[in-house]
Amino acid sequence: MEIDKIEQPKKRPVFLTVLGILTFINSGIGLFGALISFLTGPASRDDIEDYMALNMRSIDKIRGEGMDGFADTMQKMINSIQYSNNAHVLSTTLNFGVSALAIIGVILMFRRNKIGFHLYIIGCLLRICSFYFYMPVAEVPGLMVGYFIFTSLLFIFMYSRNLKWLK
Repeated sequence: MEIDKIEQPKKRPVFLTVLGILTFINSGIGLFGALISFLTGPASRDDIEDYMALNMRSIDKIRGEGMDGFADTMQKMINSIQYSNNAHVLSTTLNFGVSALAIIGVILMFRRNKIGFHLYIIGCLLRICSFYFYMPVAEVPGLMVGYFIFTSLLFIFMYSRNLKWLK
């Protein structure tokens, strides 16, 4: 057996490391936020009403300036907080699960396991459609879904550039 013929393991690509760190930060914040949310519970009815009243004044002002489309989007965003609060356990569990899937996926990719990439994709898909589990379809803010579709596709594409390194 010749020493020259032993294949040395390739080092992890720097780009994969950078993406993984970004995902760890983002998903770590998501996990931490979900844990805090589990511990604190849903917001009180008074807190939600105060929040809604404060934001409704802003929406009314925007409507008064003739920006009805933007006001409608803001209204849906504000309503999404109320729906999320009403389904506190479900929405928090989904947020926790999506964040955990992303972290597990990256850890597996760091270990050169291709299944991590697939878990990451599943987490992204769940993130995109998670709102539909506890909100009426007509009330889901398109802006929020569009943002999650864009960022998910961007990160999936960037992670896919490292597939040749994974086994």
